[in-house]
Amino acid sequence: IVDQNQRRQMILEGALDISREVSGKPFEDDSLLDEVTCLCEHPSPFQGHFNEDYLKLPKEVLITVMRHHQRYFPVLDSKGNVLPMFVAIRDGSPDIGMDNVRKGNEWVLRARLEDASFFFSQDLKTPLQDRIDELKGVYFLRGAGTLYEKTQRLADISAYLVKSLGSDEEMAEAAIRAARLCKGDLVTSLVRELPELEGVMGGYYAAAHGESQEVSKAISQHYLPRGTGGSLPDKGASSIVALADKIDTLSAAFLLGLEVSGSQDPLGLRRAASGAVGIILS
Repeated sequence: IVDQNQRRQMILEGALDISREVSGKPFEDDSLLDEVTCLCEHPSPFQGHFNEDYLKLPKEVLITVMRHHQRYFPVLDSKGNVLPMFVAIRDGSPDIGMDNVRKGNEWVLRARLEDASFFFSQDLKTPLQDRIDELKGVYFLRGAGTLYEKTQRLADISAYLVKSLGSDEEMAEAAIRAARLCKGDLVTSLVRELPELEGVMGGYYAAAHGESQEVSKAISQHYLPRGTGGSLPDKGASSIVALADKIDTLSAAFLLGLEVSGSQDPLGLRRAASGAVGIILS
């Protein structure tokens, strides 16, 4: 099927029809839809399933494994919860050998979810606080020290921002605590396996070990916004830590003489700057 728009429509309608069979809807992701459209010449959407036991994993883990690693469309219920099924796209006949294709895709997904379950359970055994010293062996930028040193700077910047804004003591404590813990998940097994979940998993691990809701939320949101037009962090400690992180990255890069050109921005400095402006304006 030569027409790209026709292939895209076939994939979208197929995903919608399959999801409706269980009163669900496919996870909305235009970039994934565009990518899958370009990966096949004759798309044949089909449904697959996985064991409900894996629904114990955080929603973001399930979606990331399906989207980023398998190019599947997760299926959600009316409340946004992940259902134990997915929509995948075969490049070829919808009739010949489809059962084998389905079984093969389910097997691969099961293996990935089993790995994620193991990593998650292992990570939960160690509080984020106990992982901070490991950051002394992880470098941020050449010449800008380690991630451990970065977290110390983030705590200082957060304290300064809170004081400048005249915020209350409770917010100050939450922001500083979150700043010190926010990079801890970078040395966890699950984030090493699924780096797209940096920050997000830190929020889950913090909550699991008794950190306050404000601290956990600030950790999970401190990378926001992740791109132009992306979601902004909530007001309060979340915005403070997110702003501190971007200010530190920009300051360190500029101090080291790292510049952004029209076509090159490997450190995401332009994104960090626009994100900081977005947070301030909001």
